[in-house]
Amino acid sequence: MAAMTSDSSAQAAPNPPDPSAVPANLSPATPLWKGASYRLLLVFVLVLAFVLPASVALIAIKLHTAHEEEVAISASRKLAVALTSHLERTVESIESFLDGFANLPDAASPEEIYSRLLTARLPASVIQVTYVDPTGAVVASNLLPPGSGVTLADREHIRVHMNDDPTDAGIFISKPVKGRISGAWSLQFTRALRADDGKLRGIIAASYQISDFIEFYEKLLPKGDGLIALVGFDGVVRAIVPANRQVDGLQAANLLPEEAIKAGAANGPDVGLAWDDQGRVGYSMHSNRFPFFVAVAVDRAEIDSDNHDFHVAIWGIAGGLSLTLAALTLFGARHARLERTYRERELRAQAQEREAQV
Repeated sequence: MAAMTSDSSAQAAPNPPDPSAVPANLSPATPLWKGASYRLLLVFVLVLAFVLPASVALIAIKLHTAHEEEVAISASRKLAVALTSHLERTVESIESFLDGFANLPDAASPEEIYSRLLTARLPASVIQVTYVDPTGAVVASNLLPPGSGVTLADREHIRVHMNDDPTDAGIFISKPVKGRISGAWSLQFTRALRADDGKLRGIIAASYQISDFIEFYEKLLPKGDGLIALVGFDGVVRAIVPANRQVDGLQAANLLPEEAIKAGAANGPDVGLAWDDQGRVGYSMHSNRFPFFVAVAVDRAEIDSDNHDFHVAIWGIAGGLSLTLAALTLFGARHARLERTYRERELRAQAQEREAQV
C-alpha cells in the first residue's frame, strides 16, 4: 500500500522545468536594434580610423608650411637688412663725395671746373660727375668738356634744386634715367651748391650705374622666382632682379607682392601675388636715413617644392596609420563575432546537458 502511494506520488508530481535551460534547437535571440547599433558603431570607428589621421596630417602640414614661410620671411628680413645697410653706406660715400665740391670757387672758369671733375676720385660704380649752372645748362663733366651746349633743365633731379631756398641743402636721389652724356641707365645723386644767402651757385650730380646694383643683387637672389627690389618712398622702383623689364618709371604697386607702396610705410613682411601671378613671401626694410626701402621676396612655389618630401612622408604615415587602425577595428569586430558564436555554442551545450539529465 505504501509502495503504491509512493508510485502514485511520483507520477502525480513531475519535476518542474529548469527555467535556465535553453532548447538545443533555439539560439539566443539578438534584438534588431542591437545589431543595427553594432553595425553603425563599426562604420563610425572605420570612418574615424581614416578621418583622424588625415586631419592630424593636414594640421601638421599646415603648421609646417606656416613655419617654413616664417623661416623664409626671417631669411628675407636678414638679407633686406644687409642690403639696406649696403645702400646707406653707398649713398653716404656719394654724399661725402658731392660735399667735396662745396668749396668750388664762385669765379671758377669752365676749364677749371672740368679739370676738377677729371681729377676727382669717383666713388665705386659712379660713372660720371657733372656740374650744372643755375639755369640747368651743363658746364662740364668728367666725360664732356665745356662748351657742349647740353642742358638738363628738364630733368627732375636738376629742377628740384633750381630755386633760392636755403633749406635745400640735402642730397636728392632721382628715378632711373638714361644719361644724355653717358647713355647708361643710372640713378642721379644731386646736390645744390649755394651761397650763404641761399642763392643757387650751381648743381653737382653723380651718376650711379644701375647695372651695378643689379649685378650685386643677382648674386644674392633667392632661388626660384625670387625677387629683390630697391624702391623709393615715391613708389618707383630704382633697381630690381630679375632684371627682366625696363625700370624707367616702374611702379612698385605693379611689381611687389600685394603691395600698393606708401611713402614711409613701416617695415614688415610681404605676402601675396606679384605682377606675374607668382605667389611670394618676403620682407621690406626701410632706410632710416634716405627715402628708400629694399624688398626681398622668396618664391612660394620654391617653398612648396622644398616641403614636398615632408608632405609625402606625413601622408604616408597617415595612410599607414589609417590602414593599421582599420585592420585593428576589423580584427576586433571579427574577434567579438567569434566570441559571441562560441558563447552561443556553450549555451546550447549546457542546455543539451540539462535535457539529458532530466
